[in-house]
Amino acid sequence: MDLAIQQKHKELRSQKTSQLFYEGRVITVCQETFFFEGEQPFKTDLILHPGAATVLPIDDRGELLLIKQWRRASGDILIEAPAGILETHETVAECAMRELREETGFAATTLTQIGKIYTAPGFCNEVLHLFIAEGLVEDPLPKDTHENIDLFSVSLTNALDMIETGVICDAKTIVLILRYARSLL
Repeated sequence: MDLAIQQKHKELRSQKTSQLFYEGRVITVCQETFFFEGEQPFKTDLILHPGAATVLPIDDRGELLLIKQWRRASGDILIEAPAGILETHETVAECAMRELREETGFAATTLTQIGKIYTAPGFCNEVLHLFIAEGLVEDPLPKDTHENIDLFSVSLTNALDMIETGVICDAKTIVLILRYARSLL
């Protein structure tokens, strides 16, 4: 049996405790302690997250619609694809469409899910669902009051160059653009 599978079964069969350290609007921080027979207890810190969706809008000319926004955690203005946290009452596709409308002012007549990624699986359970949006029509939702976003369009070639030169350094956006480029081959 694979070592990874063995570890999974070992942890699923073991007794564990969980200590909550923080519960906020977006994340919960806890520490789990596993009690394995004949071994010292093993502790691990976890960040629990409700999940999110990110969407790469493609306009009728084939241009990518990206956003620029200030990100407090990075201390930088980042170029990104629209994204947001999954609300308890919505599907991942509804989340993607809501974020697209809030951050770009457009809805998509075609929304295609192209996969998912784990953003930091060593300590966080966040799953980010990836979408491509096409057939854009104006249909804005009110923007979040704490977000000031600049919208701009860029060709796929220029976006790939921006990844290579480090201008686009947001992981979710890089994955979306590369997955989209690959789908065109």
